[in-house]
Amino acid sequence: MKEHITKTKTKNSNQDVILNKQGTIIRERNFQENKLHGPINVFYDDGTPKLQGEFDNNTRVGTWKHFDPQGKLILEETF
Repeated sequence: MKEHITKTKTKNSNQDVILNKQGTIIRERNFQENKLHGPINVFYDDGTPKLQGEFDNNTRVGTWKHFDPQGKLILEETF
């Protein structure tokens, strides 16, 4: 499956959004000074959430949530 990557850039931060071939967002992540920083969201091909979390200077922080393909929360991790 070919994916499409859209990147946006501001003075100090970047975001990439990856879409599947149907145009559904399957990943959003943020960078600051070339390091993962801010929220990350990963989705199944139908757009259902798969993973939600946050990075601070390339380190996972806070509560990360993992979901099954039906959107049911299956795991929470705290960093």
